[in-house]
Amino acid sequence: MKNRWLVFISCLLLLNFFPAFSQTNLLGDANRDGRVNIVDALLVAQFYIGLMPSGFIQEAVDVDYNCSINIVDALLIAQYYVGLIKEFPGNGLIYSFTGNLNNGLINGVPVNYGTISKYSNGVVTISFDGGPGFEWVWLYSPEHKAMVKGEGTVWTADLGSYSEGLSLEYYFVVRKNGFEANNNDQPHRLVVSSSANGNSGGCTELPEKSPAPGEWRIVWEDNFDGSNRPDQANWNYHVGNGYNRGSGGFGGWGNGEWEWYRPENAYQHDGKLVIRADYLNSPVSIANRDWFQFSSRITTQGKHAWKYGRFEALIALPSAAGTWPAFWMLGESCDASFIDEYNPPMDYYDDMAGNWSSCGEIDIMEHRNSENLVVHNLFWDTRIGLFPWEDGLTHFDPRENVPVDDVTLFHLYTIEWNEKDIRWYVDRETHQEPTKIMNITADNMEEYHKPFFLIFNLALQGGFTGPTDPVTSDFPLYMYIDYVRVWQKN
Repeated sequence: MKNRWLVFISCLLLLNFFPAFSQTNLLGDANRDGRVNIVDALLVAQFYIGLMPSGFIQEAVDVDYNCSINIVDALLIAQYYVGLIKEFPGNGLIYSFTGNLNNGLINGVPVNYGTISKYSNGVVTISFDGGPGFEWVWLYSPEHKAMVKGEGTVWTADLGSYSEGLSLEYYFVVRKNGFEANNNDQPHRLVVSSSANGNSGGCTELPEKSPAPGEWRIVWEDNFDGSNRPDQANWNYHVGNGYNRGSGGFGGWGNGEWEWYRPENAYQHDGKLVIRADYLNSPVSIANRDWFQFSSRITTQGKHAWKYGRFEALIALPSAAGTWPAFWMLGESCDASFIDEYNPPMDYYDDMAGNWSSCGEIDIMEHRNSENLVVHNLFWDTRIGLFPWEDGLTHFDPRENVPVDDVTLFHLYTIEWNEKDIRWYVDRETHQEPTKIMNITADNMEEYHKPFFLIFNLALQGGFTGPTDPVTSDFPLYMYIDYVRVWQKN
């Protein structure tokens, strides 16, 4: 009997789905058949849980006008159909956002910088969720000549006197835990348009349906929208020159690198992660050695690691003698030390991994000097298991001649990694063929079936760059990361 009901309901939904291509655009009419009924409510509910494609779902089903299609919209449509409500909330008006709405950071603590909680009868309510340590917010709208400052977190503006197409811009200053932040460089904007019996403008980004099985979805990302210190919830640091516990000295992270890494040389600015390399006129004495070159190496080690997925970042590189920027991964079992502090003592340094390469390495992108080429690579141990490093027992498989038009411009560097192989891409959205494919099913490649963490760094000199020394006048040098994302299949 249960199966019969499922068949009946499925047939009912299919019969009501096919008229979806009519021109009717009635508010709440999910399948656009000119009626608002229980079928529309069921379709929206199925869309919400990922059972229906997104093509037929239009803004007309966002009946509470909150730029989100969810179970509340389905319930409102059902209530409208049975007569419990006479009209949908919002009075026939919809809104859309542009601007940096979320993921703001103050002193490493996230703040939601403004959410439309209500838009009804020409009045918009903007609420702030400052969280613990919130002190006050100051808001200003040039169009409204209105402002509010105080501990209250709600600001209202009457838009009733404005016509369709109103664009309301507002600025804020918020104070939290003794720190202040503002959005002067990217104001928020609210756009309002008429939608009598249907939506004509709408949200700039309506949510897509839940990914179907086998589809990629973003499981973690950092867009570097804050300022100064990178998000403490995401990033730790490798400090120093890679102390080798076995030899009892610094070996340039096993590569003969010249730089001393410091956390402060990695910071957020203008919506990007910046890694700055400096060449000092006078050295800094650390651990009984003089260091002229300083840079940064930032990692998700100890905070985030993943097994399999798509890993990518949009990066602009320096192009100068003696530079070695990289976007890469190490296995979570690598025993290198790291630190969470952003300003550790100058004499602090981390140990390099003593069990490399048996913990595994994936080089998504490496670049050297001023070449218009990048390198992909893997490193793994010939043995099975975790072991202290031994000379002659490391396998590697590079591709060193991947062309890039201009490395100083932003390019998307990607790997797609599954249980069978790893595929590398450069600008995968326009160049869909992989630049390298590596099979990882060999018994002694068990490293690549365990979680890995991410690393960005800008090294100076070393075996990879060859005998090309950095030029003092080129400094400071910069590596820019616009965003980094991790995708996994549903």
